[in-house]
Amino acid sequence: MALAEIQRALDAPGDALASMGRVVAAAPDWADAHANRGLLLFEAGDLDAALAALDRAITLDPDNVSPRMTRAEALLALGDWARAADAYDAILAHRS
Repeated sequence: MALAEIQRALDAPGDALASMGRVVAAAPDWADAHANRGLLLFEAGDLDAALAALDRAITLDPDNVSPRMTRAEALLALGDWARAADAYDAILAHRS
């Protein structure tokens, strides 16, 4: 996962996605890998794939707020205002 983070910092999103894909394949139940892959996909503009990865991360680790926030941002980027609002509400309700 560190390699993907370095590649992201070096502005090599394709390489970062490929590295993170290998991490997810090697550790399919690691929530952080799915969350980071979702973030990379979001940044690349592949919003549907980002949502799928983020949903998997949330399923694996429901207490992690980071993929929930990125998911809400992806929904906003898709123009799905109602689902984005629901996602933000769920974040607030989960943290209370």
